[in-house]
Amino acid sequence: MTEVKSGKASFMAENMILDSILGITAVSQAEGALSKPQKEGLGSAAAILNGVYTGTENVDYYVEIEDTGEIGAATFRWSDNGGTTFNATGVGTSTSFVTLNNGVQIRWGQGAGNDVVDGDNWRFKGYLPYHRNKVLDRERDTEYRTAMGGVEAEALTFDLGTARTPSALVILDHNLSSQASVRLQGSLTAPFTTLANNYAVPLQAGAIMYFLGPPLVEARFWRLQLSDPTNGDAYLRMSEVFLGTHVRLSRAFELGDIRGKQRVGQRERLLSGKFYGAMNTVLRVFDLSWVRLTQTDRDQLVAVFDALNDIVNRQALPVFFSPMDTDLSQIYLCEWSDQQFVANSETDVPERYTVPVRLIEQPRTIDPFSDPNTFLNLRIVPGTGSLTLAGVGSGVLPAVITPGSGALTLAGVAPTVTEP
Repeated sequence: MTEVKSGKASFMAENMILDSILGITAVSQAEGALSKPQKEGLGSAAAILNGVYTGTENVDYYVEIEDTGEIGAATFRWSDNGGTTFNATGVGTSTSFVTLNNGVQIRWGQGAGNDVVDGDNWRFKGYLPYHRNKVLDRERDTEYRTAMGGVEAEALTFDLGTARTPSALVILDHNLSSQASVRLQGSLTAPFTTLANNYAVPLQAGAIMYFLGPPLVEARFWRLQLSDPTNGDAYLRMSEVFLGTHVRLSRAFELGDIRGKQRVGQRERLLSGKFYGAMNTVLRVFDLSWVRLTQTDRDQLVAVFDALNDIVNRQALPVFFSPMDTDLSQIYLCEWSDQQFVANSETDVPERYTVPVRLIEQPRTIDPFSDPNTFLNLRIVPGTGSLTLAGVGSGVLPAVITPGSGALTLAGVAPTVTEP
């Protein structure tokens, strides 16, 4: 299925936001989870974890027994940076939960013989599936989420490292309601006491594209302020945020762009390394062709193409693409098909380049609100027989484990769900 439309395309390739811990700060982010502890050692005791990880970064926990003996007599030391340094030593082992940090607790179940042997250790992760840096990975199936209830005064703050002048803002796959407020502010200082820029960003359902200025003013620190008190999900989410410059060619397409839809019935892999197609995915495909492009336009397209080469991670990044300068609701994250750039020169006049480009949309293959494979943070509340589901709403669901069946039944869900 194809259709032809005319317009001037915009390309956004180089994100000015630094993909680092210091690059983004957030007012809040969704709580995390703990991985299963992996044991190395000769003792018979098993480590048992409890709690919801409340840290702000992904960390590697390392717990090591300091002397041979029984649980209650032996001591341990623990680290949240993989054992490079230790947060505490000489901590008593126990069959009751001992608190480490960031909501993490550990205890041991006793076994036969020596419960623990000097040097026994356990490794596990405290991780954030909705970490704020997910907005920079150019992967639409991951996302940043605020904490539950974080809808009224949320903000993402970006340190660009030096004063820079962006011209475009893109937000993909958001859940902002029609009553939400979005502002983009720039400042030369981190406290934002004096604003160099203060843009009211117009709302668009699902995705936002906004061109800044004029006048454009440079700033090192930028803040995306979000307020959506009536949001029905009780948290805010987005898969991608782009803040940088955009390239818009002076010419429209030769006869418009040809837009098609391609159905994928099996798993495929894009050049960026992303797998897709497991759920009969439909992709948008854009076949673009320009004739008599100027040298300037051609060079701008070459610069966009070059900016998509991620040398460090050895992959080709997708590009943010808008086919219509008159319709800001059309913004897509696309792969540059075949990863090649061809510009044919036909004459010696300044406007001489013919450039064909094929872009394939990077799809969002998981609906975080309906897909059963979406991450859920499950936690048994000790002593209550209840199960909490973090990140999917407030409240507690009664949980029943059927002995001998390996089945977990969540009561209070319509219909009742049994998960093996």
